[in-house]
Amino acid sequence: MARVLRGGIYWADLSPVVGSEQGGMQSVLVLSHNVFNERSNTVIAVALTSKPQRAGFPLTLELDSDELPKNLGWRSARFAPFLQNA
Repeated sequence: MARVLRGGIYWADLSPVVGSEQGGMQSVLVLSHNVFNERSNTVIAVALTSKPQRAGFPLTLELDSDELPKNLGWRSARFAPFLQNA
């Protein structure tokens, strides 16, 4: 696996999906520590989206910032293979 760093935003293939999860190519933010990423060959990440979420998602956080080109939100994401930097 390529070196994936905490705080990095990468493209990940979130397929296959279970139920109504986000699928396909999505941008994700890496949360796990770099040592964990290297030793386990796994990362913990959350999917990013600029689309408003429907009511009822308990793990949705809206991020507002003048520095971002769009408002971004995140939902919990499962493990996924990383393909390239976003």
